[in-house]
Amino acid sequence: MKLFMDMDETLIKSVPAYNIDHYQITQKPKFTVKVRGVDVHVFVRPDIQELADKSFSVFSAGGSDYVNAVIGGLEKHLGWSVESIHSRGNMSLYPNVSTLYKGPCILIDERESHDWVVMQKLNVLPNGKHIKIKPFDIQDGSVKVSDEDPGMHLRECLALVGI
Repeated sequence: MKLFMDMDETLIKSVPAYNIDHYQITQKPKFTVKVRGVDVHVFVRPDIQELADKSFSVFSAGGSDYVNAVIGGLEKHLGWSVESIHSRGNMSLYPNVSTLYKGPCILIDERESHDWVVMQKLNVLPNGKHIKIKPFDIQDGSVKVSDEDPGMHLRECLALVGI
């Protein structure tokens, strides 16, 4: 079964360098990328190593410049690559977009199943199922997944789909 992972709030959180003081983060970002002339600090999901030996694609609602820069940074700094990258231009909100993948697949996203962005992604993954993952937080000065948030931990998501 093919696995699609959302990027923002699911795999990473990004903060433009000019706005970093707002978050009062005590640890350094995993890496920084430049997107359209702006430095963007990227913080990585603390349990992301669960994906190290897995084959997955990224499907983000972000623009292609941003998504490609962040995924390139992930690949460089983690030492492994994703199968394919899909950005906002692949979502069904554009009239000329066709089905992205026709086979059975799983979309792991921190949003609820009824969220507009999740529905737009599933429109181009007609045999796709959504699993809500617990988001992770950086606002309290650390990078962590909260047990209080709804959703499943990454390990639980992967076990549920047999990956």
